[in-house]
Order: sequence, then structure tokens, then C-alpha cells
Amino acid sequence: MLKKRLNGIIDKTVLSWANAIRTCDRLVIAAPFWDMSIPSALKVFIELCSIFDVTFKSDDKTCYGNCRCKKTLFITTRGMNIETRDKLDQATSYLEALSSLWGLGEVIVISAKNMDYDENKSTTKRGKI
Repeated sequence: MLKKRLNGIIDKTVLSWANAIRTCDRLVIAAPFWDMSIPSALKVFIELCSIFDVTFKSDDKTCYGNCRCKKTLFITTRGMNIETRDKLDQATSYLEALSSLWGLGEVIVISAKNMDYDENKSTTKRGKI
């Protein structure tokens, strides 16, 4: 698939995903917080859907979004007590940058945090620290 992509041939399924994103009014992304960001499978999906003249365009000066999405909702879980937009939260900043590139509108984050740790104890749900 990568070899074809490098030669300008885009898989029909991937193109349908990118077109669905380009034409949606609202987008919901649900993924766990993973290594301070998003899971690699989601990152690969985003990279596959980052298609010139589909999700973004450019002129002689800059790239700009080609999507008509007004709002993107990111639902996530975090094992630790990491606030949204904390320096350790690279997922939100990545999705905001993607929104700027693709034109996905405002990024709204709903996160359940401290899923693995109890701040009042020295143990995790999986065992002693």
C-alpha cells in the first residue's frame, strides 16, 4: 500500500475514509491515552487519510483544511492524573494541529483520568508501585 501511495495510487477504502472525514459536519474520535498521545493504529489511520486535495490543500504559501467539519469531539481515558492540554498531554495538541491542517473545527475533549492510579494510595489497580 505504501509503495502504491508513494506513486500516487490511493487505496479505494482509504480514499472513502478520507472523503467521509472531508464531508462530515461533526467528528467523534474515541481512543485511550497512549504513551502521552494516541494509539499508533489511530495515528496510522490519520496518516493514511491525510490526502492532498481531499482532507487538505495548499497554495504557494501554506496548507489549509479542505474539510467542512465544525467540531471534533475527542473522548479519551487517561491512566494518570493528567489534565487536558498539560505538557504531558500530546494527544490534544496533535489533534488541534490536525484540525488546523484539515479544517476539523473546534476540538472538544472529554477525558476520564486517573483510571490506573488512586492518588490517596501507593498502589495501582494492577498492584504495588
